[in-house]
Amino acid sequence: LINITGGENLTISEINEATSLIQKEAHEDANVIWGMVIDPSMREDIRITVIATGFGKAEAKKVDKPTIPAMKRFAQLPGFKDRSKEIPPFSISVKEGNRETPAFMRRVKASERFDELKLDPPSDFTIEDQDRFDIPTFLRKQAD
Repeated sequence: LINITGGENLTISEINEATSLIQKEAHEDANVIWGMVIDPSMREDIRITVIATGFGKAEAKKVDKPTIPAMKRFAQLPGFKDRSKEIPPFSISVKEGNRETPAFMRRVKASERFDELKLDPPSDFTIEDQDRFDIPTFLRKQAD
C-alpha cells in the first residue's frame, strides 16, 4: 500500500516514477495499491508512505479442533417419531417455444394480450357533462 503526499504541483510522472521504483523492489506477486493526497502546505516536498505485509510468514501452528459429542437425531430422542420420507423422483420438462419473445410475454394468455390496443367504447360525453363535474360529488348527490 503506497500513499504519496505532495504539493499542488505534483505531476503524474513523479507519481509514476515513485510507484515504479517501489514496485520493482517488491515481490513479483505483490499486489501494489497506491493513492495520492494533495497537501498545499507540502509545496515542493513529497512524502511517500509504504505499508508492506506478508513477508517472512511463519507457519501457523496447527491446533486440534475441539471434539464435540455427536448430537442425537430428533427421531432418536424420546417422544419424537421418525417422520422422514423418501423423496419421489421428479423430472423437469422444458417447453420449446419462441425464445425470441421474452418469457413474460410468452406466459400471457391469448385473451390477455397487451400488445393489442383495447379502447373503451365511445361515450356520449358532452360539454354540459363536463360543466357538471365542476360541482363536487357530494353536492351533486344531495341535489339528485
